[in-house]
Amino acid sequence: MSQSTKSFFSEKREWSKVKDKILSSYLVPYFTKIGSTDKFIIYLDCFSGTGIYEQNISKITDTNDLPDYYGSPLIALAQYNVACQNKKKKIPVKFNFFEKNLASKLKDNIDNFDFKDYKQFSNQYDNFDIYFEANDSKACIKNTIDDLFNKHKNNKQYCVFCYIDPFGIKDLHLSLLEALASQELYSLELLINFNSHGFFRAACATKTIKIREKDLENEDPDLIEEKPLDISELSSKKGFELLDSIMGCRNWEYIIDSYKDKKIDGYKARVEIVQLYKNQLKEKLNLEYVLALPIKFKENGPCKYHMIFATNHEGGAFLMGKNMYKRKEFMAKSIKGNCRGLFDDIEEENEANLTKSNLYDIIKNNSFIGITKLFAKYYDIYGIPLCKMNTLVNELEKEGKIRIERTPSLTKTRKKSHFMEEKKKQKVKIVLL
Repeated sequence: MSQSTKSFFSEKREWSKVKDKILSSYLVPYFTKIGSTDKFIIYLDCFSGTGIYEQNISKITDTNDLPDYYGSPLIALAQYNVACQNKKKKIPVKFNFFEKNLASKLKDNIDNFDFKDYKQFSNQYDNFDIYFEANDSKACIKNTIDDLFNKHKNNKQYCVFCYIDPFGIKDLHLSLLEALASQELYSLELLINFNSHGFFRAACATKTIKIREKDLENEDPDLIEEKPLDISELSSKKGFELLDSIMGCRNWEYIIDSYKDKKIDGYKARVEIVQLYKNQLKEKLNLEYVLALPIKFKENGPCKYHMIFATNHEGGAFLMGKNMYKRKEFMAKSIKGNCRGLFDDIEEENEANLTKSNLYDIIKNNSFIGITKLFAKYYDIYGIPLCKMNTLVNELEKEGKIRIERTPSLTKTRKKSHFMEEKKKQKVKIVLL
């Protein structure tokens, strides 16, 4: 980022609003779902910042209406309150907010709001990030995570939601996530801000490869790190060590070499970097569904970053996919200015046909599949489309390629059921014909 940390938290930008909406829209159903079980939630916000964006601040009592100036800590606390409304027993959650440079400011900002269910504030972020300067970074991270979870007798009874929104890439180490995944938790869900363009720039610097001018056209100044990485250090052993630590492997080097040899352009390189990171989360953390949404408000030029969500639960992937769809739709309308172009109808038809074909491929590989799992797999493999997938599944049935079986098959008035979402006792099974 080109702005200082102080100015960054002065006003929330459009891309931050999208990022925060992804978080806030998911938390209420997450807290509510886990709250219906006997599991305990440990909530981790690893780069909390000041907690607010300091414009037009005033106290509010209606936490259903979150103001733009809420940062991730206040969003989490407010949405927790919403999830607990009208419940006889509070959902058991322990909040952990980690912030190194702005810890006292964060605590003051949280204390200024009446969040009675706020459980814990940690200003011991120095313990959490000691690995930044350590020789054995993985051991230091694991020791810190172990200290956190050793307070609990049975980790298998705990659900962890971890939100990671660092400034740039230099503090995003995969070994941190591996340490979490090693705890044998009941569930682990991650929402990560991954600066794919920042990684691409750093990788090129490490390999002393000059970025071609067309790959920097329309570059948003906010894409750059708050404290730019030292190019001279990146083009040494330290640069390789840093990027290896972020990605958890050296395979990023092959992508950058392909860019150097002009086999791929900058756009393709960033796409492959994100796919590599997704694969690493799957393999190293043993997570089945990893979704990625590019955050972009300019039609040309690189996207700002990718919001990446990882989980082992098809229901979580399904909900987050719907959430990301709404955010992608909003960004697409912003880019187009709500004006339809000459070829929009053709582009939408092509995307719909491709999406339908991909959905059918997933069904063919499974013979039959629940619609929640079908969509979760789609989001994981192909990304977030800009078309209505329910409509496409119905079209596949009309074409005689599948059969949709619903439970219950009839409504209370004995009419044929037509619902397309699984919830409570409703089930939707897609059968290959």
